[in-house]
Amino acid sequence: MTNHPLKAIHYLTHAEIDMQRWDDCIQQSFNSNAYALSWYLNTVCERWDALIVGDYQAVFPIPFKKRMGMRVIYQPFFIQQLGIFSWQPLTSDEQTQVLQTIPQKFKVGRLQLNSCNTVDSNEFKSLHRVNHELPMFFDYKTLYAHYSENTKRNLKKALKSNLICKDSFSCDQAIELFRKYKAPTLSNISAKLYTVLRNLFKVLKEHNAVSVYNAYSADNKLCASVILMHFETRLVYLFSGCSPEAYQNGAQFFLVDHIIQKYSGQPFCFDFEGSNDENLARFYKGFGANETTYPIVFFEKMWKPLVKILQQLHKI
Repeated sequence: MTNHPLKAIHYLTHAEIDMQRWDDCIQQSFNSNAYALSWYLNTVCERWDALIVGDYQAVFPIPFKKRMGMRVIYQPFFIQQLGIFSWQPLTSDEQTQVLQTIPQKFKVGRLQLNSCNTVDSNEFKSLHRVNHELPMFFDYKTLYAHYSENTKRNLKKALKSNLICKDSFSCDQAIELFRKYKAPTLSNISAKLYTVLRNLFKVLKEHNAVSVYNAYSADNKLCASVILMHFETRLVYLFSGCSPEAYQNGAQFFLVDHIIQKYSGQPFCFDFEGSNDENLARFYKGFGANETTYPIVFFEKMWKPLVKILQQLHKI
């Protein structure tokens, strides 16, 4: 890409997108991720259209839903980062140009872009969220040396508890642990989240892009479960669940450490998918993960009081 304004940015409806060329673009992009692949978007989005730059040299997915007769841009379940994906990095001005090309019919919403995207604060309202990533190319001994003392203490608890890690071919254990123990502590957890996860898990299995690790106590009681997504050299901590016992025996620490041992010394990046939550951030950092950020851009092209109503009703 050049530093000159982009000459050809086309808005295409979902039916008009060449999905093969779309996926080729995502996979060839310098900032590719699994969330932007067509089959992933088709699984988790209510609807999505897109902007295409040139001859599929860059793309920008627009997930949306219709509410009160309006198209609302929204962040689907199980997608952390979307935004602009391109063969070569775009300048800040070029990225602004792409965002400005989003059709006026998308009047309201928000979208989390990827960590390689920038947002012109003079043109768009935005803020940044936190992610944590751990490069895995060091050997396990080196990675372990960067664990926090709290993480090491929890791993000693796990060792004393004689926990066992078992692979699984189902997402049911993680869902049930989350539904039973975590969901009641959160507000507005929709049953749709579980439906989307089950559908996504099925599709990920079809693409050989997912693993499940379960931690059991010595008496064979399920304590924790982690669903790990694979995409090229990225391992994504997609979903997890744990029982109250896991806080006593370090089961969740045990599973993450098991994954790190398995993939250490290889050209992978462990993507923890967050978080701005202090407790979760402490858990991720405890394994030596590095903090990164990505932007959220807000679209408010309509009467402000109506935007607030939509935000309250539909969590946009």
